[in-house]
Amino acid sequence: LYGPWGGLILGFFCGALVLPSQFAIFLMGYNPFFTVLLCLLKTSLAGFIAGLIYLQFKGKGNKLELIGTILASLSAPIVNTGIFVGGLLLCFQDYLKEAAAGFVNPFVFIVTALVSWNFIFEVVSTAILSPCSYKIVDIIKKRANQ
Repeated sequence: LYGPWGGLILGFFCGALVLPSQFAIFLMGYNPFFTVLLCLLKTSLAGFIAGLIYLQFKGKGNKLELIGTILASLSAPIVNTGIFVGGLLLCFQDYLKEAAAGFVNPFVFIVTALVSWNFIFEVVSTAILSPCSYKIVDIIKKRANQ
């Protein structure tokens, strides 16, 4: 709704809220700089890209705006998780070696142990909630214009 820059700012603050989480605190022990960078970057870019996607559909009719809302909403967990996985692979090799003991591939460990259920929940909840939130915003806009 607020475009890419609004999404970036909201994503940044969302990333800041993740920093005191148990997993982020755990990663701080391995690399505090990259933990903070990863937490802030993944959510900031997810918000920015979602805003860019929505702009492509904004003002093109209710059906296209709804599609844009859903696509933008679905892009957020995809971008967020993609950057998270990439960041872990690039910046936390020591952690992965220790945590993935017994797994053949650190990538498989990340996907199965760290992101699988969370990612599925994010995508499903986004797919359900984004059309609902679009409808609510649409009703509010119509009432404001009356």
